[in-house]
Amino acid sequence: MKKLSSMAALGLALAFTFGMTVSAAGSVTTEGAAPEMKEEQVKEYTEKSETLTQAVGSVTVTVDGQTVELQKKPVAPETLLQAEQIATDKAVAGLKLNVSAGQEVKTNVVGSADIDITGITIPVGGIQLDIPINGIEAGKTYVLLHLKDGVWETIIPDAVANGKLTATFKSLSPVVASEVMIVEVSDDSDDDSNDSSAPAQAAAATPGTSPKTAETFPVAGAVAMICLVGAAVCANRIRYNK
Repeated sequence: MKKLSSMAALGLALAFTFGMTVSAAGSVTTEGAAPEMKEEQVKEYTEKSETLTQAVGSVTVTVDGQTVELQKKPVAPETLLQAEQIATDKAVAGLKLNVSAGQEVKTNVVGSADIDITGITIPVGGIQLDIPINGIEAGKTYVLLHLKDGVWETIIPDAVANGKLTATFKSLSPVVASEVMIVEVSDDSDDDSNDSSAPAQAAAATPGTSPKTAETFPVAGAVAMICLVGAAVCANRIRYNK
């Protein structure tokens, strides 16, 4: 009986351990952590960040009847890299995109800046800003990622015009703007010239599911439970034969 109890305890421990490990794999737990970068990556993204900041024009806000120009500086290279890595998943979830078979979502960063709004009181409902960005085109789809307290929030623009995004913010700091496209994937994955893209459109009813955030069946936990049942049956037979 002691052997059976020990085996049962061990099996349950394995089941819970494997089950929790696999279930947690689909969730984002380190979103606020900056990715590790090699020296060449730091150099590349430092230059890229400066170029993207230059693409962002003067951001102004009206305070007590006076127009104030907000200060901006380049986003940290590791912050820009992380924004690139999560932009597609954030766009799919934020825009509730419905992606058909043979299609995939792609994002392209078009502008970024660490915008300083120190000394300006933001109303409870937020403040609407016009952000001039070179290359923005009316009719295309864009998302803004805003880093707040170590977590990226997705902001859908209120309006898109040529050369300008209008959006509402409740705070400001690093902001990264990306164009969102739905791409028709060619059967020949090696030939990108056959791919065609179109502006992404939000789904009318059924939201799309991001591959990285899809639900995962805890296979390892199930296997451990099967092993537990098998061990119990074998132990019972051995005990019966004795």
